[in-house]
Amino acid sequence: MTANVMAQTDITPARYVFANQEVGTYLYDEAMAGANPPTAFTNAVEKFNDGYIVLNNGQFGAGLAEAPNAMYIQSGSSIVDLGGEVGKVLCIKGSNSTFSAGKAAEGTFNIGWWNMSLFTKDDVPEETPVRFRVVFRIIENTPDLSNGQLSAQPYTYAGDFADATEVYGSGHFIARWEDDNSPKEDENGNLYYDDELWQVTEFDYQAGTEAGIPLRLTLHFASQAKLPNSAILIKEIKMTLNPTGDAKTEQIRLKSTTVANEDIKVNDKISYTILDNQIEFQGLTPGEKVYIYTTDGKQVKLFVSNGSNDRVSLTSGFYFVRSGASTLKVLIK
Repeated sequence: MTANVMAQTDITPARYVFANQEVGTYLYDEAMAGANPPTAFTNAVEKFNDGYIVLNNGQFGAGLAEAPNAMYIQSGSSIVDLGGEVGKVLCIKGSNSTFSAGKAAEGTFNIGWWNMSLFTKDDVPEETPVRFRVVFRIIENTPDLSNGQLSAQPYTYAGDFADATEVYGSGHFIARWEDDNSPKEDENGNLYYDDELWQVTEFDYQAGTEAGIPLRLTLHFASQAKLPNSAILIKEIKMTLNPTGDAKTEQIRLKSTTVANEDIKVNDKISYTILDNQIEFQGLTPGEKVYIYTTDGKQVKLFVSNGSNDRVSLTSGFYFVRSGASTLKVLIK
């Protein structure tokens, strides 16, 4: 690899650019036991597909499809369009969250912490700085001024790392008075959110040798079991090679046209029957494209519905089926 690239270059993998994703379910690649992917994790290179995203926790040893807490996170992850200056975001929404947009998670969540790692491509030059940028917002049912919920940290392929950022919580996004920064309260004495407030955190990191490439950005989620009552909105993840200027940590104001998008519909439109390895769908719209994905995010089927007797053959396994704004989970035994 070359030692230096002089020009500032956006190297963000396409799957991390949420503004360009389709509204609907957002798929992760893998879940595994432990706090981090292993050192020199080959899947991140060999299975890289415009990005590679791994969920980690001590209970994720069975993998994404078989680990209930990992599937809880997957089921509550979707791209929603909030319009205005905000646009599309990744929404990770708990089953009890009262936030109006996004699809709520299904099942039971009984772990505290969990991590999400997002890898760069493996052609990033060593000894060259990369700036990681995350723009996000946390909406908990009741704002918490004491306990944080999200921090970010860079790692090399060899497992080296820099210090994590501040731990941000829902209390960072409440309405405050300008003169003394004290929290505002509504007529009932309750804290409430500033609907335009977003957090920007940026930091630079680099691998010293080729053995440290690809880099990864890891998002650490709370040691408390906060997800069921929260919606975590990630507007932007950006990775910039040879950045100019100073890294920023600041809050910015962005207006959305609505925070009341309808939930992504699940199982209210599509139904199906299974005979052996043949699956027949009912309720599809004629002429609409139907996508079928494995749990590691690979598209295995794409067809255009004829409105009746839509049949496909699938091998045994767990699949996501997406048609328009509807998403269905299918298990073929």
